[in-house]
Amino acid sequence: MRVLIFLPMLLAILPAAVPHSEAEKAEVLETARSITGLMERGEYGKAWDGAGEAMQRMTPRSAFVTFMTASRSPLGQLGSRDTYRISFTRQIDPALPEGDYATVEIDSAVEKKTVTERVVLGRVTGEWKLLGYFFDFKIKVFG
Repeated sequence: MRVLIFLPMLLAILPAAVPHSEAEKAEVLETARSITGLMERGEYGKAWDGAGEAMQRMTPRSAFVTFMTASRSPLGQLGSRDTYRISFTRQIDPALPEGDYATVEIDSAVEKKTVTERVVLGRVTGEWKLLGYFFDFKIKVFG
């Protein structure tokens, strides 16, 4: 099952590989971890408050909080977050200008589910801001 909330076209464009420094990767990862922490604690409004203007224009705060409460909360507390994959691109959505964008995929575990969270970020005035958050999960039937 895939659950998403963000700019509609983000899924349509796969990020092209753009080289970035280890310091930039660390900054992006720190931002993504902060956002996933807010999501895990159910602080959806706080996540929206720190999001980029593009996401805030496309998704009203109340809609984001309502949707995340209904879709993310039932997953419960995530266990371990094991694998982090980071990719960078200059263009992520036709509706957005060329810029610095990053996608962080995080493999997580909760009860009998495997969850892949995806955090989409854009650099706004020197800071990485949330542009999209979505997740897929698979339910383990055996094992």
